[in-house]
Amino acid sequence: MNKAAWTKTTSNEEIFNQLRQASRNMNEKLDKLTDLAQNLENKLNGIQTKTVEHENKLTQIEEEKVQLRHEMVQKTNLISFQLYRQEQYTRRENMLIYGVEEDKEDDGERSCSQ
Repeated sequence: MNKAAWTKTTSNEEIFNQLRQASRNMNEKLDKLTDLAQNLENKLNGIQTKTVEHENKLTQIEEEKVQLRHEMVQKTNLISFQLYRQEQYTRRENMLIYGVEEDKEDDGERSCSQ
């Protein structure tokens, strides 16, 4: 073998080795990127899961709010009705007659004079 052929062979081997090393480096970087993408996908899945859980909790809270508001309106209406009935009960014996003077006695009984 002559010197030129030997130099060319060595150069081809060096180029091949450099290409092989570059390929290894690219594979390592590709593996790192794949791992990074997988980690990001896992985190995104976790975020999506938590988002669904929070949406479910929010829906439940909104339903409870509607139910509590309904109960509050019912109880308020009941209390208003009971207050109205109590006021009517206390006024049931009250009568206002115009043109007749009212005598007030010490014992709290009322009598009318003509």
